This record gives sequence, structure tokens and C-alpha cells, in this order.
Amino acid sequence: MAKRLAIALMAFSLTAALFVGCGDGDTGPGTIDGIQGTVTYKDGTTPVAGATVTATSTVMEATFTTTSGSDGSFKFSSVPDDDYTVTAVKGAFRAQGNITVSDGKTTAAMTLALDIDESKVGVVPGSYDDIGAILTDLGYGFTTLTDANLADSSNLDPIELLFLNCGSDTSWAADATVQANLKNYVNDGGYLYASDWDYLYVEYCWPSAIDFYGDDLVGPYIGNAPQTITADVVNSGLAGYLGKDEASIYFDLPAWIVIDNVATSTDILVSGDFNTYVGNLNDKPLMVSFEHGSGIVAYTCFHNEAQITDDARKLLLYFISLTPS
Repeated sequence: MAKRLAIALMAFSLTAALFVGCGDGDTGPGTIDGIQGTVTYKDGTTPVAGATVTATSTVMEATFTTTSGSDGSFKFSSVPDDDYTVTAVKGAFRAQGNITVSDGKTTAAMTLALDIDESKVGVVPGSYDDIGAILTDLGYGFTTLTDANLADSSNLDPIELLFLNCGSDTSWAADATVQANLKNYVNDGGYLYASDWDYLYVEYCWPSAIDFYGDDLVGPYIGNAPQTITADVVNSGLAGYLGKDEASIYFDLPAWIVIDNVATSTDILVSGDFNTYVGNLNDKPLMVSFEHGSGIVAYTCFHNEAQITDDARKLLLYFISLTPS
């Protein structure tokens, strides 16, 4: 099974907007040069960066391609007069709309709102995370799975994006069938995201990718909560998206998993200094990802709790965009 998914985000607005879902469109007042607009989530307001946008003319059959910017915007400055079908694609997400270019101009900007069937997005609920709430805010439904469901590979067949929320029943991580299913799922192009105490799924399936502090199968934990970390945004793309190279991350719970080091093939996106029960630790990874086969595994020490900071929420949302495309 081929699995592809990606979503990315930044705030962006257009004064004159044409909302286009999958195949739907309307025009508003105003005249602009060429074809312009933004790619968003299904909510129509939260932009998506890095989407491939293609404009195909009806009569001339000419095709023009660009990529949405960090604010989700795209523009085709010089295109011949014609009727165009404009599509935006990011992984398994897709949007399409129609627009006419006359005298080099169009009557409105476009908003292409990416959509995906909820059967392709899987969420395993936990006691502390609620990634499902973020997806809901963005306008997406999802399939709810239990940890036990991971033991049946048929439950993963339609899934392209799988979230393992902190506080789920990680006793299933030691199950050999679950491990084989998850490794095959990612190898075939799936995206797996785990946070905090659901690190056990990552540790059992890919033990060399991330070295957790102390005994990897027991796991260290942070104390001295509450604690706010001013983290370094190591990844340049992520820093560009945030508009800064530091991010505030708040930990309100007294026990969260610490990464000591990672393999050379594992990417560190965010790192920081913090206090632990064993003393201060400096420049330790907080947000990482690595490839396995055609897919990607992502992990964060932090998660989506009630006290989440704006920076942490943006980091989590950006992390989803690391899925293969």
C-alpha cells in the first residue's frame, strides 16, 4: 500500500478570497494579475506550506507548476488567457478549483482547502494528548483506534497518518505482532507520530534510532514541574516557519521522557536545556524524526495538553508536514 500525507501551517489571510474546496468554486470582487491564492487546511484559514500547485489550461492544455510558500501563498504571474483547473496536492491531501484568466487577470484570489478522507487518518487516544482536537480544529475527521487494534494489520491498511498519543496502553508496544505491523506500515510509506510516554513504540520497533536517557525500556523522566523551556529550533525550515530560532515549550507534568542522543540518520528539529531528577541536562533533543523505508517516524518529548504554548502547538502542527510526499 502506498501511503502519503503531509500538512503544514502558518497564518495567512487574503483581503479578497475565493474559497475553493475539492471541486467547488466561487468568485468575489476585485481584479488581480495572473492566478494567485493560498493553500489551506480544510478549515479554509490555516495555510499549508510546501504544497504542489498546478494550473492546467482547458484549451491550450498548458501546465504551470509552483509550490506554496511558508504562508501558504502561490502565484502564477504570467499565464495565457484561458480557463484553468488549479490543483493543490500535499501528500494524500488534495484540493481543486476552476478560474478564468482574461486579459492576464482574474477576478479574485483563490483559496484551495486541502481535504482527505477521515479513514486515512488514525488516532490512538491517550490520557494526556489530544492530537485529535488539533485535527478537528483544522476541519478533519479521523478514525479512532485502540492500542489493541494495532495487532491487526488490516486496521492499518487504509491509514496514512497514525498518531499515538501519550498515555495510551503501551503494554502493546512489546507485542511482536504490533511491532511487525508498525514497521511494515512505516516501511510502506506511512507516517507514525508518537509523543512522550508512547516512546515505547518507537523504542521497540526502531531501538537504534533514538537513545533515550538511561534505560531505554524503563525511561527517564523530568521533574521540577512546572517548567518552561526556551528551546533552540535547529531545523532551518521550522525556524523559517516560526519566524524565529527559539520556541517556548511548557511542561506541566512531573514525568516526561528525555532523549539523550540520536543516530546520525535521525534529524533533530528542536533541542533545549532543562532540569531533571538527575540534574540539569543541556542541548538535548526534544523533537526528532527519521525515515524507515518509504515512511517517516516522528517523536516529541512534549505533547498537546491544556497548558500548551502557542509555539508548541505550531511545532506539533509543523511536525505533521514532515510526512512523506
